[in-house]
Amino acid sequence: MFLDWRWLAVLCSVPPVIMALFMIFMPETPRYLISQNQRVEALSALSFLRGPDVDHEWEYRQIESSADQKEGSLKVADLWNPSIYKPFLIGILLMFFQQFTGINAIMFYADMIFEEANFKNSSLASVIVGLIQVVFTAVAALIMDKAGRKILLIVSGTIMAVSTTLFGVYFKIMEMHAKNASSVLPVTAMPDSTGEQLAWLPLASMALFISGEYSPIKASSVRVLDNLPV
Repeated sequence: MFLDWRWLAVLCSVPPVIMALFMIFMPETPRYLISQNQRVEALSALSFLRGPDVDHEWEYRQIESSADQKEGSLKVADLWNPSIYKPFLIGILLMFFQQFTGINAIMFYADMIFEEANFKNSSLASVIVGLIQVVFTAVAALIMDKAGRKILLIVSGTIMAVSTTLFGVYFKIMEMHAKNASSVLPVTAMPDSTGEQLAWLPLASMALFISGEYSPIKASSVRVLDNLPV
């Protein structure tokens, strides 16, 4: 809202630089160090991450035992094993359907969508949508293990279906109103204030869609794949 896109790109380069600088002081993950038989370094990393008041030896043994159980590489023949192909397919399909909802197209063209919907400040609307995305991603991450993935995915799909339906209804109303007003003028050039009166509807629909999409599907698919027994 306040910067030219070129300066915005420069500004967006700052967080990765800060992250890279801080990562210099971070130890490698204990699981990786254990897999490389670096016991002293793994205990040091656990001490750094957990603090001095934790039984690092006990956690070291737990990680080591878990790593031993998951040793081995995935072979093509293993894909016939239900314990492999079922979670694998579920995770892949969740990712596919997340993209197939059209979330990227909606986010990329948010400004244009709001302009077509006669929203006065399309940039502000895009900022609101981005904030909703961040908030509901955090909410989903916090409640997922408590509420359960299945119920969240059902609620997520229902919310997205309702929101896209409302989107369609809004633009259908605008199209019909434009035809009644003039057979020549496009939707964005309607002479009356109907578009402004209903400008809240696309914003509400977009907010609903984002709250439903981010991030039960993405987090669930990643966690399903992460729990593959290999």
